[in-house]
Amino acid sequence: MHYSEIEHRLCTSVFGHPFIYKKELASTNGMLLDLAGNGAKEGTVVATAYQTAGRGTRGNKWIAPAGKNMSLSLLCRPGVPAVNGLKFTLMAAVVLRRAILTFPDFKNYTKPEILFKWPNDLLVGRKKLAGILLESTVRENRLDVLVAGFGLNINSNSKKLSAKVEREVVSLVDLFGGTIDIPSFYIHFLQVFESAYFYYMAQNLKNVVADWETYSALQNRFLKISDGGEMHGGYYCGLDSDGFLCYRTKLGTLKKVIGGRVIEWRDINAFSD
Repeated sequence: MHYSEIEHRLCTSVFGHPFIYKKELASTNGMLLDLAGNGAKEGTVVATAYQTAGRGTRGNKWIAPAGKNMSLSLLCRPGVPAVNGLKFTLMAAVVLRRAILTFPDFKNYTKPEILFKWPNDLLVGRKKLAGILLESTVRENRLDVLVAGFGLNINSNSKKLSAKVEREVVSLVDLFGGTIDIPSFYIHFLQVFESAYFYYMAQNLKNVVADWETYSALQNRFLKISDGGEMHGGYYCGLDSDGFLCYRTKLGTLKKVIGGRVIEWRDINAFSD
C-alpha cells in the first residue's frame, strides 16, 4: 500500500485527517508543532520515511534507517489541566503496545512480552522496541496543544546493525519475521489510538496509570536513577496518581522522580548503591 492511500482507508473520524507524509523531514514533531501553531486541527498526523533531526527525550537523537521504521507524530488538543501531561505519555505507550499486539498480521504468532520503562519506552526483555516523545504548549494552565511522536522499530533487522545497537534494540521484524507493510500498520495504529484516546478522555484519564502499571518492567526492581545531575538508588514503589515514578531508598525515605530517568534496574538485592 502507498502512503497516499492511508487517509482514504482510515475508519476514523478525527485522527489521520489529514495524514501528511514526507519522504524526509528534520522532525515529525517539529513540523507538527509548527502546523499546530498555525491552527492545525486535532487529529492531524505527520509521518516520514526518514528524520534528519529526530529527537528522543532530553534532547537525545532518535536515529532510524530510512523507510524501515515508524516515525509518526499526531496532534491532540485535549484542553485538560496541564498536570495531566505525563498521563498522555503513559497512555501513548499503552496504546502503541495494544496496536502492536492486535495488528492482524500477527494474529497467528506467539505474542512477545512487551513491557514499559518509565516514562516513555517499550521494551522486549532489555531491548528497546519503541520510544515516545510528547511535546506540548499550555494556555491558562491547560494543555492546548499536545504533539505525540512515536518511534517504533518495524523492519530494521537488528542483526544487520552494529553489535552495540543489536544488544540494545529489537524490532517487529526480529520478533515476527517477514517484512511488515508500514502503511497498513499506520492505519491500524491510528484506529486503535482514536478509540483509546476518546475512551480515556471520557473518563478523565483516571485509568491510564493503572493500565500502564500492569505492564511495568520495573515491578520488584531496584532502580538506578539519574535526576537533576545526581545518581540515586531505590526500590520501585509504582507511580503516583499523576504518573510520576516513586521509589524508596535503602534508608526508607519515599521519593518521587519528576524530571529524571531510570538508567538501570535489577532484581531486588542484586544491586548495591
